[in-house]
Amino acid sequence: MEKKIAVFWDKDKNISSMQEASELAVYSFDKEKWYAEESLDITGLYEGGIVRVRNKTFELVKKLGGCRIIAGKNITGVIYNILNSEGFIISELNVFAEDDLEYLYSQIEDQFKDMEKEREEALLIPTAPSETEEKGDYFFDFSLLKNTGTKHSSKSTILPFLNNADFRNLEIICDHVMPWFEEEMKKRGLYYIVKERDDKKISILIEKKD
Repeated sequence: MEKKIAVFWDKDKNISSMQEASELAVYSFDKEKWYAEESLDITGLYEGGIVRVRNKTFELVKKLGGCRIIAGKNITGVIYNILNSEGFIISELNVFAEDDLEYLYSQIEDQFKDMEKEREEALLIPTAPSETEEKGDYFFDFSLLKNTGTKHSSKSTILPFLNNADFRNLEIICDHVMPWFEEEMKKRGLYYIVKERDDKKISILIEKKD
């Protein structure tokens, strides 16, 4: 992560909400000090319909380059959602001065490291059932995958396996029985048992009968 912070300013150079901001000032750190690298004119960022606002926001994201920290007041709505999905760390502040840049960066750097660690750990979690030591027996802990915040759904991870895999038994760990589950089991003529585990999660054991 480049050592940069973008701040929403109003016309009086006070930290601002996106709706009231007239510029996005980008600060960089070099040679032991912070300096204003550039100022992006964002007047009218919220003008127009939602499609136009989204397009302007994505253009702004491109201009920010390696800067992934944004500070401002009350950052919400469609622009917040876009910035969040693009991997920005968003800091909401009511007051701000340039002397606060180093402290803010140090706080966010720790948060960013935690986020990177979580992403790395999430990559290690299986996204499909895997075979156990017993041939034909498979196991899938969807509850772990669900809690990683990734876009994998129960349907997108389980149904392709049921459609294509040659299996005998499949155990799925989840928080609840999925709404689509019973109908899909009936379609395939599959038998299943649901049990509550000691950790309050649900174990679904699917058996494919000969």
